[in-house]
Amino acid sequence: MSSGSRQYRHAPIVEAVIELRVSPPVVPAKLQDLAQALTSKFPLQAPMQLTQFTAAVGSIPGAKLPDGNNVVQPTISQSAVGHRLTNAGKSRVAQLRQDGFAYSHLAPYSKWSPFRAEARELWTRYRALCPGSKLTRCALRYINRIDIPSQKVELED
Repeated sequence: MSSGSRQYRHAPIVEAVIELRVSPPVVPAKLQDLAQALTSKFPLQAPMQLTQFTAAVGSIPGAKLPDGNNVVQPTISQSAVGHRLTNAGKSRVAQLRQDGFAYSHLAPYSKWSPFRAEARELWTRYRALCPGSKLTRCALRYINRIDIPSQKVELED
């Protein structure tokens, strides 16, 4: 927000996200070290997993279903991709992933400048893990929810 912008008492923003991706990916052990170093700011920590499910329909020699149809071969794979860190107040979430970094400001939304400064500090620490990597994506997203309680709506509400 610029200094002349209006700040709403009940901002409709339920989440603001800054996301930065890098290539090549960061070594998982380095992500673990950074997550541990951030425990005082982000005491709630959980691993992030990528789960993929694939179903291939085909024939397996000697394997047929009773109705004569081919067999479905499911494959499930799971891999660790990073760490999800949440602050004690559950208003900020940092994702330290092998392919990038994301920082979220959850509702109630306050102001852009402190959120940006926090993200910059965390990004600087993440970036130190992968000095040779290139930035491949930079994104900013706002997720808004506007509840309309009646037929008549005033902007102040």
